[in-house]
Amino acid sequence: MAQLTRDGSDAVITLSTFEKIEGLLASTRFPLAHVASVQVLDDAHQQIKGWGSDFKIAGRYVPNTTAVGTFRNGEDGGVTLALVHSDTPRGLQIELAGEPYRRVVIGLADPEAVKAQVFGE
Repeated sequence: MAQLTRDGSDAVITLSTFEKIEGLLASTRFPLAHVASVQVLDDAHQQIKGWGSDFKIAGRYVPNTTAVGTFRNGEDGGVTLALVHSDTPRGLQIELAGEPYRRVVIGLADPEAVKAQVFGE
């Protein structure tokens, strides 16, 4: 399961080896100053759709179960980094500015605690 932590003035997403392979991804970081908003999600799967206006660029997508990879957002043309598994249906949606990903959707066991720890909210 992906982990979201804070390192100084950056947020860091650390991926497991399986997630790196599954999503064709690498661990990533971004400045906290580039975070426009952070929202707790009760159903992170609903934020990612693999077909229709949103579509998978790379990674793995199983509706309502798994979304690990990059997805093109049809509404605004941005790219979403998704890290949601069946065992982490709750999570965070992080809106970014000035980054390659416009949005990060990450499944977490305790999104409220991670939000407070990383973003101080």
